[in-house]
Amino acid sequence: MNVLEQNTLSEHLSPLVTVIVTVHNRFELARRAIASVVTQEYPAIQMVVVDDASEVLFKIEPVSRTDFKQQVVRLEKNQGPGAARELGRRLARGKYIAYLDSDDVYEPDFLKEMVDFLEKKPEFNLAYCCAVYLPDEDGLTQHVKDSATAHPEILPCMLEMGRPWHSSSVLRRKTLTDAIGPWISTLWEDYDYDCRAAIIDNNIGYVPKVLLKIDDNAACKLSKSPDTVFKLQSYGMSLNAIAQHLRQHSVFKESCYNITLYYLLKSAARNFESGNQAVALSNLYEFLRWPGISQRKQVVIRALRIFTSINSNSALPRILRKLSQKYKTASGKNSILNTKI
Repeated sequence: MNVLEQNTLSEHLSPLVTVIVTVHNRFELARRAIASVVTQEYPAIQMVVVDDASEVLFKIEPVSRTDFKQQVVRLEKNQGPGAARELGRRLARGKYIAYLDSDDVYEPDFLKEMVDFLEKKPEFNLAYCCAVYLPDEDGLTQHVKDSATAHPEILPCMLEMGRPWHSSSVLRRKTLTDAIGPWISTLWEDYDYDCRAAIIDNNIGYVPKVLLKIDDNAACKLSKSPDTVFKLQSYGMSLNAIAQHLRQHSVFKESCYNITLYYLLKSAARNFESGNQAVALSNLYEFLRWPGISQRKQVVIRALRIFTSINSNSALPRILRKLSQKYKTASGKNSILNTKI
């Protein structure tokens, strides 16, 4: 039996959905997100709140709904969103799983619409909805990236233009999350997760309704925090994992070839500049493993790598950036996976 076959329909009219909410300190925002789960029009919800080692113990209020089960679990050490989501995934019992970031808000009919779509479309194992940012100071809203457009495949879309779907806008079948396996604990874990999902099933459904609101101005938003040594290391490690997944699958190796090599070289350049030589070298090692890299280019990069280990002021980062432009141009796309690279 294929691991992605639908679960047997439960005795209930509405299959159980597990919503995993990750929290780290931002309690006021987290309570707003949790309230949007509690007030869902959909019955049969299991909510797992994962406290990623907040400075103060996070607590939630009791819920009177008989069709709503909730629990709070805590990581004793702050490990980031990937580890928090993974703990929630292991506790999930629903036929469907959703991950809600603490600065995002569901519309009341999010689960109802998303479950209805997947129940009627067994050919899809995951789907995303349209999302908008919460109103700005002038009361204006705007759509998130290209979330108002249907994108039927995960790859190469997410590498070429960034993910049109937000982590909180996706509903997945548990059979798919079981097949994908654990979340990684580095940053950019959502790209790694979706890459592994694409290898299993590259199709993604689309619900053309605004069902999610995102607080783009939330304080301490990881994606907007300044670059640090840790962020650059984490990016490089996640990119290596993604490149390894793609290199091992011929279809994606071909369609994602140029854009992946572009990112590997750019990440290596940035990490060399930041003193993260181990991560930078691992990016170069992965680059050299891809087919089609000429022997001459391999010799040059290896020589430059040795020179850099001796002379930290070498021109290697500048050379790598220049070389990366060849692959960016060849891809024919302007990716926004990390526009600061």
